[in-house]
Amino acid sequence: MMTFLTVVALVVVAIIIFSKIKNLENQILILRGLVFEQKKYIDELYEYINKHLRAAKGVPLDSAEQTTIQDPSETAHPLVSPTAHTEMPTSPIEPPATTAAAPQSTEPQVEYEASAAPAQANEQITYSPPTIPSIPKRKPLIKNEDWVGINLLNRLGALLIIIGAIATAAFEGFHPILRTSILFVAAVAVILLGELLSRKKPTIFSLGVSATGIALLYVAIAASHFELQTLNMYAALIACILATALGVFLATRYNAQVIGIFALVGGYLPIFALNTENYPVLVGLVIYFVLLSLFSLILALTRKWTVMNLIGLGLTIIGTIYIGLIVQADALTALLYACFAFLIYSALPLISAYRTKEKFSELDVWLIIINTFISSLIIFMIANRLNIQNLHAYLCLIFAAVYAGAALLIKRKINHKNMQTIFTLTSIAFGVLFVPFFFEQRWFAIAWLVQGVVLLCYGVLRKQKISEYSGLSILGISAIALIVNYSLLFSQFTLNYTFFTVGLLIALGCYMVKNRHKGGNGQAYKIIAFVNLWIYAMYLWTYYAPLDFLLDYRPKSIYNTFTLSGGALITFALAFLYAKIKLWSDNSVKRLALIMYAVGLLFLWIFNSFPYENTLTLIIFNAVLQVTALFVLSEAMNLCSEKAKGNPIKIPILSAYFLLAVTQTMMVQADVAFSSAIISIKYAVAAFAWIIVGFKLKNKPVRKAGLFLSMASVAKLLVIDTWGLSTEMRIVSYVSLGLILMLISFVYQKLSKD
Repeated sequence: MMTFLTVVALVVVAIIIFSKIKNLENQILILRGLVFEQKKYIDELYEYINKHLRAAKGVPLDSAEQTTIQDPSETAHPLVSPTAHTEMPTSPIEPPATTAAAPQSTEPQVEYEASAAPAQANEQITYSPPTIPSIPKRKPLIKNEDWVGINLLNRLGALLIIIGAIATAAFEGFHPILRTSILFVAAVAVILLGELLSRKKPTIFSLGVSATGIALLYVAIAASHFELQTLNMYAALIACILATALGVFLATRYNAQVIGIFALVGGYLPIFALNTENYPVLVGLVIYFVLLSLFSLILALTRKWTVMNLIGLGLTIIGTIYIGLIVQADALTALLYACFAFLIYSALPLISAYRTKEKFSELDVWLIIINTFISSLIIFMIANRLNIQNLHAYLCLIFAAVYAGAALLIKRKINHKNMQTIFTLTSIAFGVLFVPFFFEQRWFAIAWLVQGVVLLCYGVLRKQKISEYSGLSILGISAIALIVNYSLLFSQFTLNYTFFTVGLLIALGCYMVKNRHKGGNGQAYKIIAFVNLWIYAMYLWTYYAPLDFLLDYRPKSIYNTFTLSGGALITFALAFLYAKIKLWSDNSVKRLALIMYAVGLLFLWIFNSFPYENTLTLIIFNAVLQVTALFVLSEAMNLCSEKAKGNPIKIPILSAYFLLAVTQTMMVQADVAFSSAIISIKYAVAAFAWIIVGFKLKNKPVRKAGLFLSMASVAKLLVIDTWGLSTEMRIVSYVSLGLILMLISFVYQKLSKD
């Protein structure tokens, strides 16, 4: 211990000596600069007097001296006062009178008259003070000398005195009663000394002495009970209560946070003197801790001591854990105390800010965050010891109501936006926690859906961003719960999903009422709601479509095929409604409709890839689907560009799609190979039809498409079909295709003239 104290003392002395040397060095540099400045000043003063004397004697000045100078005595100088030169002449000296004219000379002479000297001397001259070379500033070793000398050393001294008191308690050379007396007498003496020093005006030194006295008082109590065993448990508890009351009184009297911190820290020392088997003592200790919290509340009415509140919160959390979880005190008593302390430290920043009219600091924010997270967790852990149904849910409701009321109070009385936001979000968080504590898992999605829709609608209609964003977040939580519900509890998924879809549409209606569905968050939400409605409709068709009633047979492949085709028709219908109704249609909705059209066409392509029995019902159904696909493809082209409505290129594109669909049907249903000559002849006939239509409609792109298709059919016949055909089929194919090409040539010759 002595070695440690010696090292600390040597370090402090070295710091003081080093700082003094640095200060002396800086003073020497400053003096050197002042001496240099004084020398320049004297030189310019000598030059000024010399010019006046030369002017008085009639000596002409050269061109560089034609300008007059300002009296150096009129310029401020760090060492020479302007009043020290009052004896200097303020006007030019008159030259002596002359009666004889100056002898004439052949060299040009500068004429000088008596009146010229005063005129030159009275002219104003700009005087520049001498330039002093800048002295480089050295970074001080200690930025704030007063803080080190007054505050830091004061606290180090208090720490060493406390260490000395602890060493005295451990010194076995004295009787325990004598050591107890020494400790208490020293503590009282230091407190009285602090009072004496603070009699006229409290200073940092006197407040440090008072804080040291309070700390020594707690050291004496703790040492007497634990080490010396001269105080029993009840006496030590009463002494701690008195010491804490004295500390709070002195802290309030002198407005000293340091005394309050010492009093608060010492007030929690009885936690280590608990007799866990003595229930009345536990109850008394809880009451004592309640009084400590009330002391902090009383101080908050007139003082905003955030550091002290943070320390008190930490000690309260430790005490709550010790009482409620470690020593397993009565669960109800521990729960009531934990809730009381939680509410007290939630209110402390608000009360201190309102009473002292000071702003919230970052420490206040951290105080609320730490208190909310840790204290609520401890409360829920203590509540687990009580076998009360839905107790956690009721606690969440109480905390949500308290924080919502605090947020409203901040808005009306304090008007601090950030703190209001924190309390509002905390209230919403407790409301969200209410759901898993109260409902069964299958109702999570619906309960969170109701909370999210209510908050979202309120935020949108009342223009409250916090409520709006909170509602969107809770809807996301509801969606996650819905997905989990699908994988675990499928029996109720349809009901939950139906409510979820209806809730999203209700919130979308609020966005539309406020005309916010075509930009920003409202537009994004609209797209999500439309996509969800599409998925919901597909889900209902997949699992609840009456395909058993529509089809006389139910092979699995046919069942899946009709599921795809029905899903395609539903997709087409929703996409058409999304894009055509102007109430909600915009560019984003049109892009969604294009994506849905593409997905629906893909479904039809997959549907047409499965073989089915060539019954009349299926053939008619496929034909209807392909006609619908042509209409959808036309609408998709119109959505891509307004100019596409009358664009001649639409006809060959639609015809090409229909031709490919027929080819796919022939290959899948009729088992016709692509290398068959029938497909080549079909392409040639389609090319002939395109050319006829192109001439009738005077549509050049259609005619060009027909020519291209005719050449493609010839190429297919020669390159692909020939190698797989018999001689008879080759003859038929060549002749048929040749006749069609000749007919196309005749049509071109006949109609091109018209």
